[in-house]
Amino acid sequence: HRLRARYDTPPWAHAAMEPRAGVVSVGPDAVEVWTASQDPWYLQGLVAETTGRGRDEVILHNLRMGGGFGGRKRCQATLEAAWLSSEVGRPVRVQWSREDEFRDNTFQPPFSHFIDAGIDAEGRLTHWLHDFTACPIGFDSATIPGGLHWLADLVADPGTRRGSFTPYRVSDRRTRFSDIRIPIHTGQWRGLGAAPNTTAIEVAMDELARMAGLDAIEFRLRNLGPERERLAAVLREVALLSHWGEPVATGRGRGVACAVYEEMTYVAVVVEVALEAGRIRPLRAWCAHDCGLVVNPGLVTAQIEGNIAWGCSVALQERVEIRDGANANDSFETYPILRQFDSPEVEVALVEHDGHLPSGAGEPAIAPTPAALVNAVFAATGTRHRRLPIRS
Repeated sequence: HRLRARYDTPPWAHAAMEPRAGVVSVGPDAVEVWTASQDPWYLQGLVAETTGRGRDEVILHNLRMGGGFGGRKRCQATLEAAWLSSEVGRPVRVQWSREDEFRDNTFQPPFSHFIDAGIDAEGRLTHWLHDFTACPIGFDSATIPGGLHWLADLVADPGTRRGSFTPYRVSDRRTRFSDIRIPIHTGQWRGLGAAPNTTAIEVAMDELARMAGLDAIEFRLRNLGPERERLAAVLREVALLSHWGEPVATGRGRGVACAVYEEMTYVAVVVEVALEAGRIRPLRAWCAHDCGLVVNPGLVTAQIEGNIAWGCSVALQERVEIRDGANANDSFETYPILRQFDSPEVEVALVEHDGHLPSGAGEPAIAPTPAALVNAVFAATGTRHRRLPIRS
């Protein structure tokens, strides 16, 4: 069997609950800053540059933030406050509105994938050709000065390619991509390219499994080499956790997907959805997660729960609409996100292996979740969605 298919994900917003703000006081001897940044040292340098002062003159009080996820590195409101304070010689506070957040923050860029893959009579991959386009994420236009874009474009963007290399064993394999700059602010978003890239790979694997007439987890295990034993282990664990293979009620379906995040964290997710009055509702999700030694199980579990909720949200609802070169979504009414009523119940199994140090749990689970939901929708409805969001 041979699969040739295209998969698309749209621009996504950060949609943090708390709009950003910053207070800056530019005085004769020092610049004092109160803000919330994911990278206070980077922001300290930007404030110094904005005010024409030395870095050692900038005192930055970094506070708690109501959601970062790549969107609070530059802290634009703080830079605006710094410029204004240096002009008027008094402390200045700049508070972004919800509309400012949606219109002027950076977005996850759109991704478009084309996958050409084949399997033999035993259900093993024979070739895997994967081409995709996106926009720079690590070397985004907001971070890199315009005059240096040409230089940055000579390097393969590590953020764009994250999660794009298939973890499955196949001898004839090629993955390549192109970064294309577009006239909107693209930048870092939770997991960078991991969610769009894993979505294309894992939906394609589900389609291939059905072509082969094999169970989706069995098909994945059949195509993993011994070097991927930790990925195989989380697949087996999530099958046990979710009672995979047991029948589900009419109008419901289950899907699975897995990922290796930055070659450090191994994760598998099963999502169960129901079709209710023409809309898809995720009911339950199970996640087996191997991030090495777990120091704080409660905190890791909370991170996974948030990742799964967000992964379901982008699969079902989220899409930035660009009109006249700007974001047309300026509120949660026009950019709907998953509400508590529609969030699935989540059960997590933390898989530990002796000798593996902690490798991180802030982002890995978001990578396979959209694909698991898309695959569940196919199991429930028989309709294959290759373009997100599904919405109905």
